[in-house]
Parts: sequence; C-alpha cells; structure tokens
Amino acid sequence: MGCSRSETDTRVQEVEPVAETTFLMGTVAKITIYDEIQDKEIFQRIFERIRDIEERMTINDPEMKSEITRLNEAAGKEEVQLSEDTFFILQKAKYYSELSQGNFDITIGPIVKLWNIGMEDARVPAEEEIDEKLPLVNYQDLVLNEEKRTAFLKQEGMMVDLGAIAKGYAADEAARILKEAGIKHAIINLGGNVVTINTKPDGSLWRLGLQDPYEPRGKSMGVILLNNQTLVSSGTYERYFEQDGEVYH
Repeated sequence: MGCSRSETDTRVQEVEPVAETTFLMGTVAKITIYDEIQDKEIFQRIFERIRDIEERMTINDPEMKSEITRLNEAAGKEEVQLSEDTFFILQKAKYYSELSQGNFDITIGPIVKLWNIGMEDARVPAEEEIDEKLPLVNYQDLVLNEEKRTAFLKQEGMMVDLGAIAKGYAADEAARILKEAGIKHAIINLGGNVVTINTKPDGSLWRLGLQDPYEPRGKSMGVILLNNQTLVSSGTYERYFEQDGEVYH
C-alpha cells in the first residue's frame, strides 16, 4: 500500500537535525545535517578535512609550520613545493586578484600583519609603516609553476594571506564530503561562511538572518533565502578593536 505525498512529506520532516560544533580556522565551525546519517563518522571526517586545510594554509599559528608560512619565509630567496590543495587555492586567489585588478590581492599579508586585527597586539600603524610595506603588495610578483607545483614570491618581505579565501574552500570541501555521503539537506557554517545543501527537507528555502551590527546579538537587519547556495558575511561586531575612541575592523 503506497503513501500519499502529504504522508511522505510529514515523515521527511520528522527527521531531527543533528549538529556538531568545534573550533577551527580561528572560528566556530558548525555542521547541521537534516537527513538520516548512514556514515557515523561523517562529522569527524569533515572536521579532519578542515583541520588539514588549516594546517597547510594558516599564517596565524606559529606552531603550525604551514606551507604558506614556508612560502612567506622563502620570499625573495627560493621557490617552495606545495601540496595540491595549497597550489589550487593560490591559483584561484591569483586569478581573482587579476580579475579584480588588484582590489583583491592575495599578497596583502604585510599590511594585514601591521594591523593584526583579531590578535592581542592589534594596533593602528603609522602612515610611514604602511607606505613602507605597500610596495610588497603585488599579486603579479607571485610566480606559480604548475608543472613543478611550486610558488615563489619575488620580493623579500612579501607575504601571502589566504584569510579571504581558505575558509570558503574549506566550506566547499565540507559540502563535497556531505554530498558524497548521500546527504541531501544540510547547512555548513564556518564563522559567517555559510553553504546550504539543497533546501530544507520539506522543500522550503533556508532562511538566514543577517545580524544588525548596531543592535544586540540576535537582532537581524534582514533575511536571505537560500537553495543550494553560499552566503558569506563579515561584520564590524566580530573582529575589531578600539583605539582612541575609534573602531577598526
């Protein structure tokens, strides 16, 4: 005896979402699945994959001798052999640097380090310091050799910073693992980098509220509807510091 559509939909909606949260890539990482989970280790596999990406690409943890840290230390001296992951991200990052004519520049590292927003020693650098570092920001001086899978920064003191792209890549990788495991309804949230897999189980769109930066936590300024899409937000209420009455983000 068959089930009517309404009975089937009700049964689908009865699946309780399962979520796990951890701290990775300097932020809270949360995966929520709205399906029956066959692979009991799927959360662990996703978090291990994200951790692997972090260990290859971070420049914020001195204990992690990441590939990007080694690349930055070798700036102006020698090329550095990279993993497929890191080389792929550098290729994408340089492509978007070219596409934006440098408005997005993957070699912004020296300026980012001057400000160090989000760290205990965050500060407002002097104009002279910024002027001194600006010549080191030039994505065209990042040389990628696809055949050898190496990268080279032409000037000593140059620094690649993947903070604007690595987290998005990690979220995409989490989505890939979920889809390969047969998950059809899920949300990945890596500190504002949100990826939705399809719709909710009942077919309705995901509703994501955007925090109003000038209101208490939980007060939204609007709602975005998503279906198998990505949403990335950044707000002055998360990573910032105050100096002399001014807020810097």
